[in-house]
Amino acid sequence: MSFARAVVVCLTSFKDFRGTAARTEYWFFALFVFLLQLVLGVFDSIISKALSVNFSWLEVCASVLLLLPQLSISARRFHDSGKSAHWLWLNLLPVIAFLFALPEIITFIQLTSTPTDAQMIRVATAVGPMILSMMAVGMVTLVYSLLPTKTYAQGNRFAKPSEGDIPLGELKRQGW
Repeated sequence: MSFARAVVVCLTSFKDFRGTAARTEYWFFALFVFLLQLVLGVFDSIISKALSVNFSWLEVCASVLLLLPQLSISARRFHDSGKSAHWLWLNLLPVIAFLFALPEIITFIQLTSTPTDAQMIRVATAVGPMILSMMAVGMVTLVYSLLPTKTYAQGNRFAKPSEGDIPLGELKRQGW
């Protein structure tokens, strides 16, 4: 699959969470998102300097618009490797950790004086689980995204059977 074809497929099938997506399709779309964010970041910095505003509207809008296509291609990529898309729920762990850390972060931001060592330690212990969960979720997603394609014959319940494949139920009945 070509780069342009992968981007078109991912953007047009944004609401399709069923089926499979090959590694090339997934990684070409990831490259597209990265390059788009890079270009929009440059434009945002130029606009921010010109308008004396410190917010990147273009990047935020692109992130929101590409959220659903990214989730759907991730679900299809997980299916292609034989994994359930329910693993994507792990992405909520850092959000939950952030919500638990938020009161401590707000207290830290509202300080008017130089923070003490105890205040720094409280913030670090509040933010630490969030950072660790982000790293763990990223590693799981990366590993699952790099797994090779698993065919129907190899036991992938999400893949379409090709002609001549024995149904999984029959394989189980035969003791495979």
